[in-house]
Amino acid sequence: VLGTDLTFEGPFKTGKNASYLVNYRYSSLAILDNAGIVDFDGVPKYQDAAFKVMLPTEKMGVFSLFGLGGISKIFQTYYDDPEETVLSSSEVFGADMGVTGLGHHWMLSDKTYLKTNLSIAATRMYYEDEEFIDGQRSFLDNKDDMNKTYTRFGSTLNHKFNSKNTVKTGVIHSLLGYSLHSWYMDDELQEKVMPIDTRGHSSYTQGYISWKHRLNDQWVINSGIHGMYFALNQNHTIEPRIGVKWQFRPGQSLTAGFGVHSRIESISDYLAERTLPDGSRDTPNKAMDFAKARHYVLGYDRMITKDLYFKAELYYQDLYDVLVDADPSSSYSRINSTEWFTATPLVNQGSGRNYGIELTLEKYFDRQYYFLITGSLYDSKYTPLNGVELNTKFNGNYVGNLLIGKEFTVGDPAKSKTIGISGKVALLGGNRYTPVDMTRSVEAGYTIRQTDQPWSKKTEDVFKLDWALTYRRDRPKTTQEIKLEVLNGTNNDAKLNEYYNGAGGLDYDRQLPIIPNLSYKIDF
Repeated sequence: VLGTDLTFEGPFKTGKNASYLVNYRYSSLAILDNAGIVDFDGVPKYQDAAFKVMLPTEKMGVFSLFGLGGISKIFQTYYDDPEETVLSSSEVFGADMGVTGLGHHWMLSDKTYLKTNLSIAATRMYYEDEEFIDGQRSFLDNKDDMNKTYTRFGSTLNHKFNSKNTVKTGVIHSLLGYSLHSWYMDDELQEKVMPIDTRGHSSYTQGYISWKHRLNDQWVINSGIHGMYFALNQNHTIEPRIGVKWQFRPGQSLTAGFGVHSRIESISDYLAERTLPDGSRDTPNKAMDFAKARHYVLGYDRMITKDLYFKAELYYQDLYDVLVDADPSSSYSRINSTEWFTATPLVNQGSGRNYGIELTLEKYFDRQYYFLITGSLYDSKYTPLNGVELNTKFNGNYVGNLLIGKEFTVGDPAKSKTIGISGKVALLGGNRYTPVDMTRSVEAGYTIRQTDQPWSKKTEDVFKLDWALTYRRDRPKTTQEIKLEVLNGTNNDAKLNEYYNGAGGLDYDRQLPIIPNLSYKIDF
């Protein structure tokens, strides 16, 4: 119902080691939407393909050639009337990507191997917003076309000195190309504003070395140094990392770790432009430094039985040099951003913290059933330039999941007929949002938030119950499977965000409704 998936794999020649895998998928929710089973504001469509070829040699190691590509878009329409007869605006959003590369794994000796990869990748994101008057196309209000290319070379050398000491060192160099164009119509100025219009290239380089030292049968220490250099603004960083594992009993261990991690923002964040009062343009954030975090982790692992595993982990992340608005009266922080860019001047003077506990209980598939239970309690806060600590957008506080499945052999066991039942239950604490300022929104005719109350409201919790019923028939050369699947089986309708609807009230983004799917699969 949701699309097509084709996969071919096997050896190039029977009895030889060279092999291939090719996969293609096409998916759309159009069938469900057109049938009226599910009503979507816009119907997403995507297709992708992937391949990998493995070519072992006798003396020169194993070569691999791989590739992955995908295209996707969603078209949405908005209307002036409840009957949806008078079109007011339309949006199209697309995202495409592709990557291909060559890998090489070479055993130089029984103690040393060299692993090298060279890849070329490209991504494109585009968006268009058209406005309509009396149902007729009037003007293009917004257009974005963001293209990026990545050429990466990476090489790792691993050497085992003895049973107690192993050292790994490597380098990754990435050449970034970009062609970034974005503009929108400013309603007040009645003119086109172009926050970014540039093309060019830059690069960043990473290097690392790690040392694994086994003190004895109980203690293992992993330590290392990671470095990074960004050529666009000459920023660089050196990051220490260390982890310790103590297996104090058979099947039980304690782990502890510390590490510093840095992040490069999207290239568009560095190159976004603003117009100064004298009419000139500059890139206020080109020199911004990496945002950084100190990670602290403490864990406990236990194999309770041969097929039952338990893990508990405490963590604390101390975020510093976080990018925040240079205006002390603003609560903006890059921590709360998941997409796009800003030309507002930012400074690396913000901070944040995430801490919590994660629990996992997993029953591996045995005796024809399995389950996985995970839970997380956490808190996520950030501090902008004014020094006031606030909830982050993602501070839902809790997440819980239960995944369970059972198979039953039916009829004559020799005919290998199996019925499978599986389900997943998930509860996610709602994200935070900034409430709508209704008075100003009504006056302006569009959504305006209460910026003095950033991320002060919490959306409704998301509850999902997914289940599936499967019938499988195994034959000597074929396997056939029919599956009935229902996503969000309770049709839970959580409110995920609120916005001004332009007609004096509020509307809400909501959790996706119930989605049924029927699929048939054959392997031969």
